[in-house]
Amino acid sequence: MTAPTSGAVVSGTATISATASDNVGVTRVELLVDGALLVTDTTPPYAASWNTTTATNGAHSLTARAFDAAGNQTTSSAVGVTVSNGSPPVLDITVSGAPASIRRGQFFTVTATVANGGGTAASGYTALVGFTPADSMRLESPQSSSQSVATVAAGGTQSVSWQIRADRTASATLTMTLRNAGGATVDTASRVITITD
Repeated sequence: MTAPTSGAVVSGTATISATASDNVGVTRVELLVDGALLVTDTTPPYAASWNTTTATNGAHSLTARAFDAAGNQTTSSAVGVTVSNGSPPVLDITVSGAPASIRRGQFFTVTATVANGGGTAASGYTALVGFTPADSMRLESPQSSSQSVATVAAGGTQSVSWQIRADRTASATLTMTLRNAGGATVDTASRVITITD
């Protein structure tokens, strides 16, 4: 193994490389992470890119296994490295600006704030607003029920807002939903609003 060096701390994409020689001829070199095959390389320099974000933070073992034309193989000594990518994003959504009670026909501005309690930035998230009953309120600005949330730094917050009109007398529920890039729900927050005549 030529890289990384033993005891290295790696993050993001790390390059793993090895050298191999043989009197018959090296036919291929396998690069392994924790004993699992990462890549097979048939031409020197033998190297691969390792996306360390797919591995858990902590200690990992890297090895190279060389094969020659006669079918012999040798595995290198293990190189110990530490993956340190920070803790993943931990997101929650809160609602502010929703009145407990409002008269039909009046407007209010509601804000969804996304907080990141994790150790890495979060991007690609969307906030959605919805009402129950569906006709109890109406979106004025923007009129789309979803908005993209700007990248939320580790330990930071980002907010999006809507202007909403109370449309029908009801005991209504306003719900904010935070979804990731894959469309999965990450968190929700709701407020009950009494709409009066």
